[in-house]
Amino acid sequence: MGCGAVWEDAARLFVSCLGYDEPAALSDTYKVDFADWEQIDQNLLGYIAIAEGLGVVRGKEFRPKELLTRAAAAEMIYNYLSF
Repeated sequence: MGCGAVWEDAARLFVSCLGYDEPAALSDTYKVDFADWEQIDQNLLGYIAIAEGLGVVRGKEFRPKELLTRAAAAEMIYNYLSF
């Protein structure tokens, strides 16, 4: 059995690497457009909103608790390096 990162942890990592921890901590000021937004840990909502706003994560659903696949991780890295 392996271990891996879930989507919300990966988004937090990218936003943290950009130095946006302080604004991301203000999670009650953010809104996301993902259909499954209610599944997102409310303490991480700011990170997810910033990642969405920067285009690091995209789509209609975020799947915050799902394990990140290699393909999805590669796409996030590409999006992170592209903005």
